[in-house]
Formats: sequence, structure tokens, C-alpha cells
Amino acid sequence: MRQLGSNKATSRRSRRSRECIVDSRIPLVPPIRLRDATNDDADAIVEIWRKGMSVSLGFGADFPEAEPYFRQCIQEQSDTSKFWVATDHAGKVLGWQSLRPTRANPIMRNLVAESSTYVDHTYETRGVGTALLQIAMQHADRSSLHYVIGYMSTNNSRMRSIVSKAGWVEVGTVPPSRKEPFAPESIFVLYTAARET
Repeated sequence: MRQLGSNKATSRRSRRSRECIVDSRIPLVPPIRLRDATNDDADAIVEIWRKGMSVSLGFGADFPEAEPYFRQCIQEQSDTSKFWVATDHAGKVLGWQSLRPTRANPIMRNLVAESSTYVDHTYETRGVGTALLQIAMQHADRSSLHYVIGYMSTNNSRMRSIVSKAGWVEVGTVPPSRKEPFAPESIFVLYTAARET
């Protein structure tokens, strides 16, 4: 289990010409604990996801298939398919992070994963999202993954700033679907994993 203290941004590492750090100017919720997700976390994960999707979509996201989907993802964790949660000292889930394979091809599924980062809106701007993203990047560097991809709404300026500072590259935008023309554009971002030295 990893633990991050209040204003001490200790998770520092240098890779190639990039640095991935927790910004010491952002007050963290003391202490944040990062750990692998378990089935006991599924309800909190789904609730945080629903709220996040409601904000992204602009309307309530009530998908009954979400809970069994997330429970299955948590149970099927592997080297390239992971779920983590950030909790406070009492064990309350503040946010979650996942890496999920993006390809069915048996070779490619171990090389490319999609990142998802969701934080309970009450704890935004406290460094929770940054800490969760870091643990995923560090895991990608240690695993067989070559690339991690992500999508975010163009209006999610907070997450755009976090991924940019962490060394991700904005590759392009995904236009709104012609079936849902009022949905916002998404930004497609890419992290290139590196071997840890």
C-alpha cells in the first residue's frame, strides 16, 4: 500500500527528459492511501463513475450494467488490467484509477491499455487524481505495456493540465458522434511507457 502525506509531494522520479511529480502546492487529503481495488470497493467506484459521467454528459448517467461490469473488471485484474483506489484514513474511497486492455488481439492486448481516472467531486483539486494517474504510469513502466491511452472531455481543463504536466501527449480530438451531436468533443491523449532503470 502506498501512502502520500499532506503537503509533502514525495512521489518524484525522473524518466528520460520528463518528470512525474505530485505538485507540492496542491494540498493533499492527509493521508491518501493508494491500493489495489477489491470487490468491496465496487459500489463506491460505480457511484463516483456515475457522478463523473453525469458531469461529462450533462445528464444523469444511470446504467444498470455498470455495477456488474466494474465488478468483473476488478475480479479480472492482471499485469495489464488493473484497478486502484485512493482512500482516506478511514477507508472512504476518494477516487479510482484503471488500466484496461483496448485490443482483443492476444499480442496487442498486453501492449496498449486505456486509462480511466475518476475522483469524487468533493475531493477534486486535492491531488487525488494526480496520485492515481502516477500509480498507473509507474505500473505501465514496470509492465509489458508500451502505450497507455486516454480520452477526456475538451471542457475537463483540470485533467488536461494534470496529464500534460505528467508527460502525456495530446494526439488529437475525437469529434462528437453524429448519433449524439450535443456530446462534447473528446481529447485523445497518449502516454509512452518506458523501462524503469
